[in-house]
Amino acid sequence: MTPDLEEYTVAPVVDRRTKAGKAEWAEFQADAEARGLLVVTADQMTRAQAMRDAVIAQPFARALLADGDPEVTMLWERDGVSCKARADWVCGGHQVIVDLKTAADASEQGFRRAVGQWRYHMQAAHYIDAARATGLGERTFVFIVVESEPPHGVALYQLGERELHAGGVRIRRAMDAYRECVDTGSWPGYPTEISPIELAPWAL
Repeated sequence: MTPDLEEYTVAPVVDRRTKAGKAEWAEFQADAEARGLLVVTADQMTRAQAMRDAVIAQPFARALLADGDPEVTMLWERDGVSCKARADWVCGGHQVIVDLKTAADASEQGFRRAVGQWRYHMQAAHYIDAARATGLGERTFVFIVVESEPPHGVALYQLGERELHAGGVRIRRAMDAYRECVDTGSWPGYPTEISPIELAPWAL
């Protein structure tokens, strides 16, 4: 999202089995840590740059990312619960929050499965609430999905009102459960006693 910022450094190819290789690697690590850089391999950097280029080549994605702020942190309180959200990108020229996702399958069917599996509708509802609560106003939430394998297909998706409502309901339930745990000091988990377990017929 911010290719102009120096946030990463590519790890050198050294033989860390040798004394010289170990010394070179230690010097590299110390320099990266001192400069606050994340270490990536050359392959990781090449792939990330290719994915970035694919996103920027998509006209609608490029328009959304033309103006705005990256990694915007939003802090607020809701019904006594401290909340936090960190948006990948808050558009300047559009009332949109952008979330970048990588995926094996960026097709509509593939991303629909991902939304259900990873509860992305909860994330979208949470971030829209965050923008409203922190003075960013009414915002829509758009996913930019880029495939992790070449040719790095890109698709943009926006959840409907039904999905956002369902995500909001789940968020409220989660907050209610969290608040109850905080108030009571009880954090339910798995049973503490030994439980019998049986195999399904197909596994016998």
